[in-house]
Amino acid sequence: MDDFSDELLNSQLITDPSEILDTLVNQYNDSLKCLLDKPAPMKTETFVQRAIVPWYNLAIETAKREKRANGTIMEYVWTYYTPTYVLGG
Repeated sequence: MDDFSDELLNSQLITDPSEILDTLVNQYNDSLKCLLDKPAPMKTETFVQRAIVPWYNLAIETAKREKRANGTIMEYVWTYYTPTYVLGG
């Protein structure tokens, strides 16, 4: 924490602040970005954008969600309420 404080006190925002508001705001943003990038650098993520297909619509998406939800409930019921001799255990 002392390094952070020292760097903040030595930044241009403190040592040579501008009297023009736009420049002062830029100094503020640049100083804090520089200070925060050292302990916590910005990470980038890549997202795959898939092509939109005409046959996939809200009804299909809803049906898939319901099937998944019902599937997990049925797996729970099967696992916990089926006698062990049926499961082979």
